[in-house]
Amino acid sequence: MSTTIILADDHPLLLNGTKEFLEKKWYNVIDTATDGNTAYNKIVELQPDIAILDFDMPKLNGLEVAQQIKRKKIRTKVIILTLHKQGSILKEVGLSIHGYVTKDSALQELEACLESVNNNINYVGQKLKIASISVVTQVLMLKNSALPKSKF
Repeated sequence: MSTTIILADDHPLLLNGTKEFLEKKWYNVIDTATDGNTAYNKIVELQPDIAILDFDMPKLNGLEVAQQIKRKKIRTKVIILTLHKQGSILKEVGLSIHGYVTKDSALQELEACLESVNNNINYVGQKLKIASISVVTQVLMLKNSALPKSKF
């Protein structure tokens, strides 16, 4: 049985393009939504295996939808597919979301993300990993530069 998916994005071109891509890869996109509230209601009603949600949508953002799904103990796994690279989203991987991929790398990574999430393995896109390592490195450099210099 193929993986069932609900897809939500407020940009029709991206929504339809992602839907077409997934269907060519034999995923079963059972419904779509253009806002977070509609996405949430369809997830509650249809209980798909996976919901792929844009972060920035009207009414509820993708993270808010994911958090409501978790509170309601719905088994649908959530992947955030977005333009945004935010620490607040990254922190939710393993908590309320199972995957986080940016749209600028989606074609290369969305299928790998789906495979991982289907196998109960959380997934973070490569560009997000690089960005988070860069931020940590910058923070460490700032902390080190603030330390008093040794006189040895």
